[in-house]
Amino acid sequence: MGLKVTNNAFGTLNAGINSSVTTLVLAAGQGALFPTLSAGDYFYATLIDTSNNLEIVKVTARSTDTMTIVRGQDNTTARAYSTNDRFELRPTAALFNEKANDADVVATYLPKAGGTMTGALNLVTAGFSGGVRSTATTGDTASRWNISRNTSTGQAAKDWFVTCNTSDGTFAIHEGSVGDSLIITPSGRVRIPGQPAASVSYSGGDISATIVPLNSSPDTRGGVTIASNRITVPTTGYYVIGYHHLATTIGTQPQIRRNGSVIDGGTTQANPASSHGNFSVQNVQSLTAGDYIEFHIISGTLHGNASYNRMYIYLLG
Repeated sequence: MGLKVTNNAFGTLNAGINSSVTTLVLAAGQGALFPTLSAGDYFYATLIDTSNNLEIVKVTARSTDTMTIVRGQDNTTARAYSTNDRFELRPTAALFNEKANDADVVATYLPKAGGTMTGALNLVTAGFSGGVRSTATTGDTASRWNISRNTSTGQAAKDWFVTCNTSDGTFAIHEGSVGDSLIITPSGRVRIPGQPAASVSYSGGDISATIVPLNSSPDTRGGVTIASNRITVPTTGYYVIGYHHLATTIGTQPQIRRNGSVIDGGTTQANPASSHGNFSVQNVQSLTAGDYIEFHIISGTLHGNASYNRMYIYLLG
């Protein structure tokens, strides 16, 4: 429904008309060159006489070669025309002005202000492309904006997408099939579920002069692994490393080692009320993907109850 156009539509009047009639007839067979109109459809056409006098009319119905018209459109004046005067579908100001605001155009193209986009939009620059998809993420009701790295750049393909969850209003950034990489809540809180981190304890008998076994309540995320009593990091960055333990002897010495080299240590101080003492060692280190951290006891004895110790690491940035 609305404004219609066709290419190269032209004809001639089968009979003359005066300045007030609202129908005209074209020579036999010429009407088929013009748009087919349903209820509410129309098109603009131009009448031209042999002296090049012009009148723009609005055609609101067409039955074979017979046109129903509204006279004197687009700042022109109705006048009489003779048999064989021309009738043409030409570009007119009214056509362009109305087409720009026609329903099918508005539904297809975004206005300069406002509007809703659906389907795909590809933006390609420096090896990246982006697009919109309405596909929801698993367990989510969010529309997605996708950003991909093209393999034509010589780099591995990589897909990122951002979502806005329609159920709780959270904004999230995701990488590939991995879960949420960053979440911003409507209240402004920022969460990073994929941030590399690990926490683990030792459980067993009291130990001394050994690497601390990492064997109790391991908790990892973001690609951090715990194996062979080592915590291995998946990505390069600055990490916070912590080592807390209860010592059963005063003067116990702990160590944190990176790839076998000592990076921090300490000594348990005397507790006047007990023969036990706590130590706490924390460090910030620049680690490279694949580096590992070990926790050692150099001298003295550590308590073996998992409730009394904790080793942890997390990416600071």
